[in-house]
Amino acid sequence: MRENAFHPDTQAMLRAVEGLHEPVRPDGIARFEALTSRLFTARFFDGRLVMEQCGREARGLLGADCIGRDLLARFPSPDRTALRALLVLAREAESPAVAQVRARTRRGQGPIEAELVLAPLHVRDSAALLGFAQRIGPQTLGAALELRVLRLHAPQPQRRGAERLRLVAQGD
Repeated sequence: MRENAFHPDTQAMLRAVEGLHEPVRPDGIARFEALTSRLFTARFFDGRLVMEQCGREARGLLGADCIGRDLLARFPSPDRTALRALLVLAREAESPAVAQVRARTRRGQGPIEAELVLAPLHVRDSAALLGFAQRIGPQTLGAALELRVLRLHAPQPQRRGAERLRLVAQGD
């Protein structure tokens, strides 16, 4: 994956995901904290990618009502098939993939382009993922009625012996 082809915040998220396998430096923590409002988690159920948690800015693109809903349903059928294949590759490579998408919004804005980082998580042998939504350009996000795939970037295989990415809940 050519990381320099992505938005700087998408690049930072990709580095942060890779950095979770290594000791975290204090400056890395501050940068990661700045990105958290664009994070979301989802899990596969019967061919659907069901949203579980979603940060404020990610919800701005994916919709305030996105929790419990199928993210893939926002895409037309051919794009859904391509995204499912990309997610299978990401799980097999144990490494994040990137989907560059275009959104048509409820406010009639658009098109708005965004990058979705999709990083597989290993949570009790389930198909969960950590996602990151980054808009491209100066447009403000409005909840997308429909998303279309522009480009898919396959994951890079994880280094041998590297620890798998895991999600750890803290507090309530």
